[in-house]
Amino acid sequence: GDEIILNLTARDAFGNRVDKRCNFSMRLLRQGGHEVLGFVEKLPSSKSNGDSDAPTHRCRATLYESALYDLRVTEGFDFLPSMPTAVLVEPQRPHPLSCVITSNVDNITEVRRHLTVGDIAELFLIAKDKYGNVCDLTIDDISARIVWPHESVNSKMLSDGKDKCEIQPLGDGTYKCQYGSTRAGKFALNLLHEGKHVFGSPLYVNVEAGGSDIES
Repeated sequence: GDEIILNLTARDAFGNRVDKRCNFSMRLLRQGGHEVLGFVEKLPSSKSNGDSDAPTHRCRATLYESALYDLRVTEGFDFLPSMPTAVLVEPQRPHPLSCVITSNVDNITEVRRHLTVGDIAELFLIAKDKYGNVCDLTIDDISARIVWPHESVNSKMLSDGKDKCEIQPLGDGTYKCQYGSTRAGKFALNLLHEGKHVFGSPLYVNVEAGGSDIES
């Protein structure tokens, strides 16, 4: 989402500043043959103030996909000095409404919302920025917790160890959350980034009582 801006000063073979419009072009290529074209504008002449180092042209491009790009600025068919050069575009921090909750990392599928007492289910949260790029850093504040209705579970019961809710980073922007309970009822599973609900959170999970235990 950041804009790349390059200021160019056109000069002839003898180092003299060239104030006329030149045939500059700006392109950024990434793996797979994808190409982004930049915009090149001619800047007003600065002859009046005698600044021979002032730029004559400005190149702009905005990239929305994280990748390693090959930046190519040319005049006609000729590369400018130091071109091509590598530009690494990294994803932004996760955006809560762009994150994805799924029960399968390889195939986006619905997570389990109906459990039996004692069942432990798992889901995966894929952290993405607002442009849909996966944020592969694992330093972000991703958290999960179970919330019961006050009328069914009071505050003292919340620390009795009957609920399981753990989340851990797997790398590459993916987090695994395991959840379940040994008490029957309906709880909300909150999945948060920096205290804000990610897309699809809260998840409402119904835990049903299991069959009778003959030995008990």
